Amino acid sequence: MESHAPSRCLGIRFVEVPEMPKGTITGTEITGGGMTRAAGRLIMAIAGIHFLFGVWFGRAQLAAIVKDGFFNAIAPHAGRQLLFWFAAFAAPAFLAGFLLARMGARGEAAPRAVGWSVFAFAIVMNLLMPLSGGWLLLGPAVLLLLDARRNHRPVRRGGFSISTDESKLDRGLVHEFLRGSYWAKGIPRATADRSIENALNFGVYEGGRQIGFARVITDRATFAYLSDVFVLEPHRGRALGTWLMEVVLAHPDLQGLRRWMLATHDAHGLYRKVGFTGLSHPEHFMELVFPDIYERAAAGEKGASP
Repeated sequence: MESHAPSRCLGIRFVEVPEMPKGTITGTEITGGGMTRAAGRLIMAIAGIHFLFGVWFGRAQLAAIVKDGFFNAIAPHAGRQLLFWFAAFAAPAFLAGFLLARMGARGEAAPRAVGWSVFAFAIVMNLLMPLSGGWLLLGPAVLLLLDARRNHRPVRRGGFSISTDESKLDRGLVHEFLRGSYWAKGIPRATADRSIENALNFGVYEGGRQIGFARVITDRATFAYLSDVFVLEPHRGRALGTWLMEVVLAHPDLQGLRRWMLATHDAHGLYRKVGFTGLSHPEHFMELVFPDIYERAAAGEKGASP
């Protein structure tokens, strides 16, 4: 069975693999935040232009503000208030652009929601205040949306694909498999959903139907734990498990980690193919295990029922 992560650690460790360049997955999936970085830099440039434009064309009013004092000058004059907010907008815009550029430089793409938020803000600003230059943000918004889409572009092989797009996951299927597995027997749906939301997830698909899954619990800097790997029974024997592991290990966010770990009862051969070995110093490792935690919780709930 291509699955793992029982309640007890069974001594598997990872031999470090060569670091992959940011933005590639073995030549089959393009990710990496290049457009996010470009969008961030573009927003920073727009913020700078926005500020300089406001200062130049509002220099007379700025001089009056300096002469009369900030609070005395701003409050009674709608034009000066407009100038102030026009120029002040540049600071948060520049900061947002800087953060996006940093994210892109790390090889990460901004979430799709960020792109849509920038797009919506640009439209609203253009409608409410045409002279604000809000339409200039449409360019960065499009870049962010394209990068988010490209970041989840599936890896394809034959009629199968692997994607990290969580919106495609069949959570019901994942939960159904996990609650019958030896390592997560009886896991509640809410717990399974929460585990997905706090991990990097990989779905295996045939056409639009999910047939496999894996998730990685990681800080994306030093450590990763591979968990909940499975391929449905009818689709085993096609090397999909090995392919899934290759894609997982090549993900741009998982390069340069100091240690990978997993636990398995019966899939040692699968993981050895991609570099995992037994623990070199098992005496260095400790664990805190709660066997049958889900079943005990369910039994407790039944006992508490009237």
